[in-house]
Amino acid sequence: MPTSFGLEWKETLFGLEPHWSVEPQVENIQEVVRNHLGISKNQKCDIELYKQGAFNKIYIVRLQDACRIMRVSLPVDPSYKTLSEVATLSFVKKISTIPVPSVIDYDESAENDICFEWMLMEFMPGRTLADKWRDLSMANKEKLIKRLAQCTAELFRINFPAIGNIYEFGVIQGLTAAKIHSYRPMFEIPRQIWRFGDCDLQDSDGDTDFAIGPLVSMEIFWGKHLDYRVLRGPYQSSKSWLKARLAFAEKDSQLVLHSGDEDEVEDANTTLRIITRLEALLDSEFYPNGADTSFAMRHDDLSLHNLLVDDNGELAAVLDWECASSAPLWKVCQLPKLLESRNRAEPPIKSTYIFDKDDNVNSLYWEHLQEHELTKLRAVFLEEMREIVPEWVKIYEESTRKADIDLAIQQCDSELSLRTITRWLDNIDAKGEYWSLKEKFMA
Repeated sequence: MPTSFGLEWKETLFGLEPHWSVEPQVENIQEVVRNHLGISKNQKCDIELYKQGAFNKIYIVRLQDACRIMRVSLPVDPSYKTLSEVATLSFVKKISTIPVPSVIDYDESAENDICFEWMLMEFMPGRTLADKWRDLSMANKEKLIKRLAQCTAELFRINFPAIGNIYEFGVIQGLTAAKIHSYRPMFEIPRQIWRFGDCDLQDSDGDTDFAIGPLVSMEIFWGKHLDYRVLRGPYQSSKSWLKARLAFAEKDSQLVLHSGDEDEVEDANTTLRIITRLEALLDSEFYPNGADTSFAMRHDDLSLHNLLVDDNGELAAVLDWECASSAPLWKVCQLPKLLESRNRAEPPIKSTYIFDKDDNVNSLYWEHLQEHELTKLRAVFLEEMREIVPEWVKIYEESTRKADIDLAIQQCDSELSLRTITRWLDNIDAKGEYWSLKEKFMA
């Protein structure tokens, strides 16, 4: 298992997970913040752990007259994850109206007092949509979803030449020369002017050129994957990208074959059979007569937890761009993660649910109510997209099979998904009635 300082991959009941084997020290974070902001010892600089994600620890930095956010990251994809997110945030600010935090300073290496990569960012006011959901009226939720559709349309209108992550060209060029092996190449976007809707948008400062470079995603860096000699992008077709993802799953399964655990070996063999069948599907479903010609940008995790809203439900910030990338249009034109749920056409009747002794309704009611609201909001989102950019909706409606293949590749090594994927493939091979794999997983 490849290791980096502070990072340990542990096998848990739910699979492999990253863990901190060394904890960042608050006093070291404080020293770095003081140095980079020019704050003297007698000035206020309080550091407090705010929250923790899969790969990051988030700290609030309280200064005399302002707050900042310090994010310290595990080295799951050393340098690339930080460099890409910094460039992506800068890029999104230049080409869109999407509210994102400004990066004040950063270090993509672990060669600092904290001993981890870090980003110091603007503090964005607001609360997560997950926290505010029950407090917002349906009218406010519809307004927010329409704003989200506008953000989606803004990103959709920017064309890219390949699948990969955004970097500043000069930075990734230097990193490529210093660190990347031949199987991890870089692909430049030659860019003077970006076409944005009906406007020509040039760099305001004129000194930042962006590039599409290696892909940063969980499938790329998870566990042993950085040790595998598999192309990490950029990819110039859906087929090459999807085959690379299958190659990671295949190598994982081949390692399991030597584990000696009969159940694990059986699952690994099932996964290998599924991979063979999915590879055959790629050849028939993904541009058999040519490669993709267009790519656009997508946020990898547009969830309730990554949207900040103000007290009125207005969009205050879109967070967590660390795995945002350019992607083929069939992948870009999918519903945001926060809108994915089971269909529930009728609202739940509160009186039919169990109440506790304090007269609080069972949590299942709130779950069903949210499913009903999301069912209505999906229609609102699609209608708004149809009004703003009808091409997006057309691609979305035509991409059901591609989206299912993508999901099958994502889940092909999951013990809980193997039977469902196998039945889905059997149905395709028998040329029977097609059913949606995504809907089956949602059920």
